[in-house]
Amino acid sequence: DSTTLELLTPDEVDERVEEAAGFISMLDDLRPVNLGRFNAFDEVWTRIAGIPAAARVRLLQEIDPGALRSLWKASMARYVL
Repeated sequence: DSTTLELLTPDEVDERVEEAAGFISMLDDLRPVNLGRFNAFDEVWTRIAGIPAAARVRLLQEIDPGALRSLWKASMARYVL
């Protein structure tokens, strides 16, 4: 809910940005046992949705180099298999 996101403290926003960036940066290391039940991109979007819209651009500054490629691969993985 956008109203709830607006009530987050700056520290809570920082925490959510760091958590989402960390998850995006480690996508290549995830090896789910059952690919049909795990949707990495859905997990990423859930974390991004928990960040206020104005702070989402900060993800680009926080993620590791190459993480955008991993994110793209995760978004396509369920459809290419």
